Amino acid sequence: MPDTKEKLRRRSQPRQAITASALVFEPQSETLLRARTADLGPDGCFIDTLNPFARGTMVKVRIDKSGASFEAWANVVYSLTSMGMGLAFYPVAPEQLWVLHEWLGDAGAVPMPDISLPLAAEDLPPAAFLIADRKKDVYCGALSRLIEELMAQGLLSQEKGNAILQTLVS
Repeated sequence: MPDTKEKLRRRSQPRQAITASALVFEPQSETLLRARTADLGPDGCFIDTLNPFARGTMVKVRIDKSGASFEAWANVVYSLTSMGMGLAFYPVAPEQLWVLHEWLGDAGAVPMPDISLPLAAEDLPPAAFLIADRKKDVYCGALSRLIEELMAQGLLSQEKGNAILQTLVS
């Protein structure tokens, strides 16, 4: 049976040592961490921070490097007290993949990373936070409010409503 350190070394994609500034937002507590990356890959990264979030926490991460930004939802897959946390990105929007692959040095071949995280209703961020990034888009905001109203009236299940809202931020 592999030890804990060996489990932490196994990843679905290789990572590169890339240092960049990072903002990590946890919507439940509305906590914003300013940190940095230690390594980065097409499916995740390690965030250096003294106060990592707990394993299983859903976060929104923004990484800034060389005048470009990458944003994605991520799941904390492991947390090391006073050291940092490993994040696995949820399926990344295509326009974000270009930035990520450019940093990784393979912008010409943009394969979609094989990410197999579950998208169960309980794993999705709260609906109110999902539309925060799209406030500038009037149509997206109106559609989000309509979906939330249908869920509140019981005409649309929480699971289906959250799945639709998730597509709005993808």
